[in-house]
Amino acid sequence: STYKEMNCLLRDLHLGVGLIYSVTCNIHTEDGLINGAECVLRKMDFEQDETRPSVLWVEFADRTVGRRRRLQWRALCELQGNTDLTPIFVVKRQMTLQQTVVIRAQFPLWPSAATTIHKCQGSSYEAVCVDIDLSINSTYKKYPLRAKSILTHAHYVAASRATSVEGLQIVNWCEELICISEDVGKMLGNMKSQ
Repeated sequence: STYKEMNCLLRDLHLGVGLIYSVTCNIHTEDGLINGAECVLRKMDFEQDETRPSVLWVEFADRTVGRRRRLQWRALCELQGNTDLTPIFVVKRQMTLQQTVVIRAQFPLWPSAATTIHKCQGSSYEAVCVDIDLSINSTYKKYPLRAKSILTHAHYVAASRATSVEGLQIVNWCEELICISEDVGKMLGNMKSQ
């Protein structure tokens, strides 16, 4: 079954303290706990004799995200010793797969230390590793001209996510995609002639 069939809950979720995750569904929109909200996993609580965590404690860079939840679970936050961390609980989703009703239970998180160029557009990071390896891009293999038009400015977007040159590492750099679009070329030509 696909990720969408699972209602945005991963089949397997690998957890690691200190790793970056994104929320996969809207938990509480007014509280900022929305699909795509980035956080860092800081702590996991386990029930006695359990191998699966009962609560994940995450930290959002934007302190307003999860504020209501932290107030709602204030006693639990104080008990674990850090009122800046937001508790994330398992969510349950009901779905039908092959005419069978299934209830899926999973933490609504997705590992997001690696992301697409388009998804990170508008974000800034202290450290960025850019990898534009077209040999693994299935869209590029099937539709090279379409992919080329989409990825034309990907280098600029990817490299400009880093807040400094020291924080930018480039692994694969596809020079064949570096070009000026026709529209930009015309605009530059018009600016020069005026």
